[in-house]
Order: sequence, then structure tokens, then C-alpha cells
Amino acid sequence: MRSVNRTILIAATVALAGFPAFASGPEPGRMENYDRCTNMKLSPDERIADCTIALQAALVPRVGEIGILVNLGIAYLQKKDFSHAIAAFNSAIKFDPNMWQAYVNRGDAFQQTGQDDLALADYNSAIANAPDNATPLRIRGEYFRNKRQYDRAVADFTQAIRLNPSDPSNRIALAQTHVVMGDLDGAIADLTQGLQITPDDPMTLMSRAEFYDDQGKHELAVADYAAGLKADSGRTLPPLMRGIAESETGQREDAMTDYAEAIREAPDDARPYFDRGVEYAANGEDDLALADLTQSIKLAPKFVRPIFARANVYRHKGDLADAIADFDTAIAINPRDPGMYEGRGDFYGGSGDYAKAAADDTTALSLKPDDPHILASRCWWGALEGTDLAAAAADCDRSLKLRPGNANTLDSVGFIQYRLGHLADSIAAYTSALAVNPKAASSLFMRGVAKRKTGDTAGGDSDIAAAEAIEPKIAATYAKYGVTP
Repeated sequence: MRSVNRTILIAATVALAGFPAFASGPEPGRMENYDRCTNMKLSPDERIADCTIALQAALVPRVGEIGILVNLGIAYLQKKDFSHAIAAFNSAIKFDPNMWQAYVNRGDAFQQTGQDDLALADYNSAIANAPDNATPLRIRGEYFRNKRQYDRAVADFTQAIRLNPSDPSNRIALAQTHVVMGDLDGAIADLTQGLQITPDDPMTLMSRAEFYDDQGKHELAVADYAAGLKADSGRTLPPLMRGIAESETGQREDAMTDYAEAIREAPDDARPYFDRGVEYAANGEDDLALADLTQSIKLAPKFVRPIFARANVYRHKGDLADAIADFDTAIAINPRDPGMYEGRGDFYGGSGDYAKAAADDTTALSLKPDDPHILASRCWWGALEGTDLAAAAADCDRSLKLRPGNANTLDSVGFIQYRLGHLADSIAAYTSALAVNPKAASSLFMRGVAKRKTGDTAGGDSDIAAAEAIEPKIAATYAKYGVTP
């Protein structure tokens, strides 16, 4: 599943409404230029041209020009023309030293040019000029989060919520901070509280869906994605966000349309190529997936997810050397992420190198010692390798204490007991697994094999037949593990 980390552009979050147009009005025929200057749907170049014309037409600078200057600065900011953006904001502040919008956006320009002290000073000035407005607090909180000053970020977001509890963006910002602090439960709690106030906010629903995905709670995630799409009947969400939700709810055609729109809107953004590549891969379109994922990597070489995803596409195609190279690259970029090692371990295990698979899981567990999924994974590789079945069994036991009743882990227990020659215990474990997942072909097949070895030929044949009806190649799979009926 995916986990989306979205950064909300400051230019998009600052409320530009409320600027007076003109005290005496522009010269005839120029109001259209002012309207286009403030139209965020137009390209930055188009807005710069119209803002410039509107600026020349402003008759009362201390009223008319200020809003134009801020909008002009935002257009330059979006073009990453920071020197012209700062100049426009400087002029706006000269006209009105109390305009918080100009400070916030100039602070963003300073931050993006590495002038952090000036950026923070501007955010502080914005808050001082608008102490009862939540937006400058949220923007400063995002600055603190980017600098990994999480306590200060949480304090700003919490105060922003107090000032404006009905603005979903404040709680989303707090939740995103809890995510980077490693507190997914806290992030979900933040958004759940927000939905009690604004129950149909699509952005909040989408964000909670992503966090549920990160927790492996796919059904809850899909429910939130579906609710978010329903709430976004006016299509106000970014096309990328809609595309992700549509992918997760099985609306592939709509998702591909929205991914294409996201790429048209931001051709230099790595993220839409990544998500579309993942969708292609999920549909078995490996060559199209590789093209998109490679483009995503080209645009953002340190973005780990497309590298990891491309490794799995290479694996599916049988390009083992390229797959390992991408897995190794992903780990080199993010060596503290246990998921990277677990993913490479899955690749090694699928290639039959169970020792390397278990070794990668051991590294993953050194980073996340009580993860039941990784423990179960190492248990399985240990069961297949067969050199230390007691250690493998201990991993499964630990995993089941953390995540009781998991069908896959119980299946692994059954396999270990089978290899140890404890057929009654093996049958019992497989029966427990099937109580959770009655359609598990592996559990049916192995229970059938164990039954036959105990002399229950009819029961064994019945289980094996049921397994082969579900998965015709199940016997060939287990033959690779040295098991025959």
C-alpha cells in the first residue's frame, strides 16, 4: 500500500481573500487583469503578466497595489524566482508593515533560499501582526517540523487548532507531525477528532486513509478513501490525491485520468509518475511501470519509494541483477528503514536464498524489534532453511503473542512442526490457520500431507484436492521445499 507525504504549498494555504481591490478602481478595462492576477488556476507566468498590468493601473497604491504585490510575489515564488518574489513582498511590506500575508510568503522565499533566520523572523512577525489568526501559526509550525523541532511544531499546531478548530488543515498538520515522530496512532486520533467537527472533509478522510494503510488496516483505509471521494463531489482535491484514492478503491480508469492530469499540472514532480507507475505494476504492465518509475527516480534521485517499487518490477520481470541493485540503492539512501531490509529479504527468499532473507529480517528487527510481521517473516525463512527450527519456532511464538491468531504465522508453525515430525501438532496448527482463513491453499495442502502421513488417506486426499482447486500449482510450490504428498 501507499503512504502519501504531502507538503501543502504555503502560497496555496495563505488566505488571499480580503485584499481590497482598488479604492477608486483601476483604469477602465483593467479589472480583468486584476482578476487574472489573483486566479490561482492560471500559470505563474500568466499571473505575473496580469499582475504587472494591474499594478501599473492601480490608482491608490496603499490600497490597490498591496494585494497585487502579494499575488505577484506568490506567482514568482511558485516559479522559484525567489529574488523577484522577495522584492515584491518587500514592496508590499513597505506599503503596509502589518500585512501578515506578505511576511508569511516572504518567509517561505527566505526558507527556500536557505536563509532560515530571516524566514523564522518573518513568521514571527506574521504571528505578531495577526495573533488571533491560525494560519501564520500553522505555517511556522510547518517550518519547525521541517527543521525537526517537533515539540515546537506541535505547540504551534495545537494553538492553531485552539484558534480555529473548524479548519481541517490545522489538524492535518498536527497529524503529519505525529507521523514523522513515529506516532501513527496519535496521527489517526488527531484526524478522528477533526472529523467529529468536520465529518465530511475530504482532505481529512484521505489523510486518515493513508495512515490506516501505513498500519496495514486496508479495509479501514478503503472506507476512508471511498468516503473522501464521495465528499469531494466538487473535485476540489488535487488530482494526485484523487488518483490515489481511486486506485485504492478499484476505479482504475478514473485513477489513470487523474494521474495524467497531475503530471500535466506538475511535469517536474516525481510523485505522480511514482503513483502511476505503481498502478501500472499492479496491473502487470511492467514496461509502462518501469518507464514511469525511472522518470520518478530521475526527477528525485533520493526518493526511495520509486527505487523500491522499480526493484519489485525488475523482480517480476526476472531481471534479478537490476532488482538487487535497486534494493541496495534504496537501503543506502535510507539505512534506518526496516521495511527496506524486509523487502530485500522477500526478494532473496523468493529467489531461494533463505539465509540471506533471514539475515535481512534480522537487520530489520534490530531497527524494529517487536514487529510481528518481520518476526513472522524470519520464522518462515527459518522454517524453509531448516537449520535451526527451534529459533524459527521462537520467532513465530513471539509474533503470535504480538499478533494473535494470524493465519500466515499459524501456517508457518504448522510447517515447522511438520519438519520436526510432530504431525499431530502440525495438523492442529494448520487447522487453527484454516479457522481464520478457510481458503488458504497452503494450509489445506500441508494439512492434507500431514494427515496422509498419519494414515488418514481419505482426509488427506480431501484437503489436497481442495487446495489444488484453489491453487492448481500448490503441489509444485511445495515440491521446491522438499515436500511431496
